[in-house]
Amino acid sequence: MRFTRSLALSLVFVLLLTSCSTSDNRVLQEENDQLKQKIADIELERDDYKNRLEAYDKLTYKGDMVPSIMYSDYEQTLRLIMSEGDLHISFGVGSPIVNKIMPNTVVKVLDAGLVEGEELWLYVEIPVYDIPAHYKGWIKESETVELTKENKKLGYDSVTIKEGVAVYTCDTFEDIQKTKAEKAPYEMSVRIEKLMSGYAYVFFAGGWNFWVKEEDIIYAYDLLN
Repeated sequence: MRFTRSLALSLVFVLLLTSCSTSDNRVLQEENDQLKQKIADIELERDDYKNRLEAYDKLTYKGDMVPSIMYSDYEQTLRLIMSEGDLHISFGVGSPIVNKIMPNTVVKVLDAGLVEGEELWLYVEIPVYDIPAHYKGWIKESETVELTKENKKLGYDSVTIKEGVAVYTCDTFEDIQKTKAEKAPYEMSVRIEKLMSGYAYVFFAGGWNFWVKEEDIIYAYDLLN
């Protein structure tokens, strides 16, 4: 009888130890998980600072800080870019590139300045057609040409279609006559992708492609006059 009681007490003691051990392990595991999360957070913060530092380093110019700029008045509101170009976050050739500028793009000039040791740079706004927005940045004036009456139709960007103009939602020119015309729901700024026999195939924000008569297109140059 005494032996049975001793055995029972021993089992209770073992169970208590096991229970305590399991509880302690659980606490240790939770503390370990919390430490891992803190380490991960610190690593993310470190990477963020590293990226900021690299971006700052890219703003250096020939080993020195970004060159100074002398801002000046600029008479022309719009300029035409004939070839693909780079839109910089700041003036100077060492500045990071924030976007590519497509060929035949009309840019809106917001400011201008003469960069030390270089040339005239323009602070411009370019349209972005996959979303209804605009990008702003710096480009060399030498990468642009004056927008004139003679070259206005080369400015495929920033052309306007008035509300109510007939549009044909089809992909090929041959399908225009088979397609029922719709009315443009509102005034739209679009980009011309190609011109053919008096019609223009254009792209609008949101991925909408359609045909419209070229006579219904208002070019960016026309809006200035």
